[in-house]
Amino acid sequence: MFINRITLVNFRNFENITFYPSNDLNILVGSNGSGKTSILESIHYMSLARSFRTSNNSSIVHFGEKSFVIASSLLEEKGEESFSHKLAISRELSGKLQIKFDNESVRRISTLANNICVQLISPTSLSLIDGTPSLRREFIDWGCFYHFPEYTILYQRFQKILKQRNAVLQLHKPSEFLSYWNDQFIKASLQINEYRDKYLKLFNEEAKLIISHILPQYSLSITLSSGFKTSREEFVEQLNLILPKELQLGYTLYGPQKSDIKIKAEKRLASELLSRGQQKLLLISLRLAQGLIYEKYMNKNCIFLIDDFSSELDDSMQHVLYSYLFNNVSNSQFFITSLSDKLFSSFSSDSIRVNFFKIDNNTIIENNNT
Repeated sequence: MFINRITLVNFRNFENITFYPSNDLNILVGSNGSGKTSILESIHYMSLARSFRTSNNSSIVHFGEKSFVIASSLLEEKGEESFSHKLAISRELSGKLQIKFDNESVRRISTLANNICVQLISPTSLSLIDGTPSLRREFIDWGCFYHFPEYTILYQRFQKILKQRNAVLQLHKPSEFLSYWNDQFIKASLQINEYRDKYLKLFNEEAKLIISHILPQYSLSITLSSGFKTSREEFVEQLNLILPKELQLGYTLYGPQKSDIKIKAEKRLASELLSRGQQKLLLISLRLAQGLIYEKYMNKNCIFLIDDFSSELDDSMQHVLYSYLFNNVSNSQFFITSLSDKLFSSFSSDSIRVNFFKIDNNTIIENNNT
């Protein structure tokens, strides 16, 4: 889905604004604190019904008001045909959430994600590279959820099995209970790992093409560290050996819940070798690759949100990145926030539409006379 119109009512500091983005590149320019990130936050909310900035939804409601509303017009393209849709989301201070898609109530958040695919790149996103393994597991599972329709059910089943196995360990249940849950756990673990490995191989092909343009000076590799022995016999042996410690601690020590992705440059961890600017270029490459895989295999477009474009990047890096986006990425919609439009306005094309929006005093004005 492409977003053709966005209306925000009592969202953060915006009392009532409407703007019309391009299907290609949208540059949101304004000073710090002007509300640029809030625009991206509202788009993120359209996909997942939650903020990437806070878990306290009441803080998003404009001061003195009881609720906020996000309303949008969407364009779906299928071959040569196009279809218009309408999405409206409201949330009250009490937490009550209402979602309507084409005037029909939506009960499952997954319905939003299936219609609007968003990839977020913010100053805090670098934690994907230097943060905890759980963030990288979330990254690869996102790809698996979208690429393999059956993965969601498998993953949910695995989580239930893991919870049951941990309960058996905590309560020191008889061995027959543990034997049953071990069999279930091993089967689900091997299946989860197979899907993750399959997706990562696909992902590497796309990511290497992008990285070769944006970070050509490095040889990068992205590999899956499973977190357990991946043959059934060895995994059974591994669980048997670790059982006394698991009984003592009361939880499972090996399995897909311990998996990680090793991101390396020149055979060293990227977090150790690359500068902050280079890490950001790598991060954007990874997010682009994931979004482009989604577009290629789901035959749907992805929306990329890049907050604070210049953060961590010198002038040369900014030029390399935007040049790549401008010349190589098609069928994707971008929303990019920046303090200045100088870099972006120096590019021109008859085939790429770039819309500039100036954000100031809680208003947004289309400004394409740059």
